[in-house]
Formats: sequence, structure tokens, C-alpha cells
Amino acid sequence: MKHYFAFFLLLSAFAYAYTLPPGLQAAADQTLTESQKVTFIFALLGGFLTILSPCILPLFPAFFAITFKEKKSIAKATLAFFLGFALVFSILGLGASMMVQTLLSNREQLTLISGVLMVAFGLMMLTERGFSMVSINRKAPNDLPGLFVMGALFAIGWTPCIGPVLGAILVVAAAMPNYLYSAAMLATYSIGIFLPLFTLSMLFDKYKLQEKSLLRGREVKLGSYSVHSTNLISAIMLISLGLLFLIYGSTAVVNGYDVLGTKPFFYSLQRALLGTA
Repeated sequence: MKHYFAFFLLLSAFAYAYTLPPGLQAAADQTLTESQKVTFIFALLGGFLTILSPCILPLFPAFFAITFKEKKSIAKATLAFFLGFALVFSILGLGASMMVQTLLSNREQLTLISGVLMVAFGLMMLTERGFSMVSINRKAPNDLPGLFVMGALFAIGWTPCIGPVLGAILVVAAAMPNYLYSAAMLATYSIGIFLPLFTLSMLFDKYKLQEKSLLRGREVKLGSYSVHSTNLISAIMLISLGLLFLIYGSTAVVNGYDVLGTKPFFYSLQRALLGTA
């Protein structure tokens, strides 16, 4: 199974075996030891530290597509996107239930479907329509159902950088019979991931940054066809993200590009975080 959680699910099972090579057994023991230190506060902080990892990069096009699309209440739009993301990400993080195994076994197909739908969402933006085919020009309320769906689609194809905290959470999710607790841990980790984006979206709303000339944009005409620049930018971002899903099957290809050189800090700070538990 080519799923990024599979290694950790196997690791949690092998940790109880005695036939592993000494090095791998030591790694399994260390992961299980770290998993015992994970609490909700550490899951929250671990998710927040994801801002330092390369795997956070694909999240920004999705967020800024929302930012350019919405004209008001960006925080509410971000919340709708987050709820869809957190729901699916938490489900994918659980490794024992029948529903989860069904999701994991069909993840490749679901990712392709997600990519197609994201490209479709981008094309909708080019026709001045929202993610639920609601016309933007009619001053309709925020397209919250469509944003929720887009968050869920993004979570299906998003591949996180597995740091010590997330690795420990996944071991807990695989080993514990309490699925509700495991899902809550992963949802808390998701909240940490989105904290910077929630903060940014609230600043957008408070200071009405979306009304600035750069984000307000203007009409772009291509012959008889015209589209607002903000919709055009949103469409380009969503179509690009959808093509990433279709071509590479996930966002894992981006994880190797540590543009800002923060990846070592991401892992070292998470280990330090667990060391304080």
C-alpha cells in the first residue's frame, strides 16, 4: 500500500515483535516511547510547528485561492475549509476501522477524483461561479459548503511531513482501541497546522485587507471574454493544485523542496517538544 501512514501502522505492529533487527527495533521502541508523551497540547504545538516544514507549501495555494475568491469573512471561509480538511485528515489517520481501511485502499483513486474536482473548481472560478456553482456576482453569502468540500479534497491528497509528534500520534491511533480519542488527537494536530492561517484570515477581516487595491483586483479582458483578476488567480492556483494531485498522486513531491531551509528546525523543535513532556 503506497499510503504514507502505512509505515507507521506497520511500525506500531512490529514494535511488539521480537524478530526485528536491533536498529529497527530501537527505532520502533523510540517511536512508541514518544507516543506516550503526546497530549493534546503537544499535538497542537506539533501541528503549529508544521509551518516550518516543506509539506506546508501546498496548503498556501489552497488558502490564497480562498482569500482571493472571498470578499468578506475570510475567517469563516477558512474555518469551513479547515473543518473539511480536519474531518478527512483525522479519518485517514485512524488505522484500524473498516471505513478507514476502505479509504486507505482506495486513496489513489480518491486522490485522482480530488484532482479532477479541484481542476473543475478552478474552471468554475473562470466562469465567475463559486465552488457550489453559485454565481459570485449575485453577492451570495460565502460558499461555505463548497469550501468544506474543497478542504476535504485537499486532505485526501495532502502528504504531511511525518515528524516525531505526528509519528507518535499515528502510533497511538493504530494501537489504541479508543478511536474517538485518536481522532481528537489528529483533529488537534490539524488545528495547530491551521493556526497561522486562522490568524492571517482574521487579520484580513479585521483590517479589511481584501479591499486593498492589490487584492481587490480588476477585470481582465481576453477578446470577448472577461474575468475578474482575483477569480483568475484563484483559478490558476486551484487548477495547479489539481494537476499536482493528478500527475503525482499527492503533494509528497513538494516535501523534498525545503525552500527556506527550515526543515531541520521542524524536526529538531518537535523532538525538543517531546523531550519536555
